[in-house]
Amino acid sequence: HYVAGRLWQVAGRFAEAEASYRRAIALQPGHARAYNNLGGVLHMQGNLDAALAAYRKALDLEEMGGIVAGAAGLVGYNPLPASFRSRVSNTFTEAGLFMVSSGAVSVSP
Repeated sequence: HYVAGRLWQVAGRFAEAEASYRRAIALQPGHARAYNNLGGVLHMQGNLDAALAAYRKALDLEEMGGIVAGAAGLVGYNPLPASFRSRVSNTFTEAGLFMVSSGAVSVSP
C-alpha cells in the first residue's frame, strides 16, 4: 500500500495516495515514512492541520532518519500560510530539532 501511495502521489492523484497511505498505516502503525508522505498529500489537498499531525507522528516514530528532511522543506515553502510554516518549525523544535536559515535540519545541542 505504501508503494501504491508513492505512485499515486507522483501521479498527482492525492486522494488515492492518501487512501493508500492510510491503508499502509492501518496494516503497519509504526510506518513513519507512510505518515510523512501522508502529511505531504494532506498538505497538497489543503488539509494543513491534518498534514501537521501526520508530520508530528512521523517525527515521533523516527527520531532523525530521512523523514524530517522532506517535512523540513515545508518551513520554507512560500505558498503555505506563514502561521502554518511557523507551526511546522515549532514541531521540529519540540522534537529536539531546530531549523537553520537554509532550511536544513540539525540536531539541537
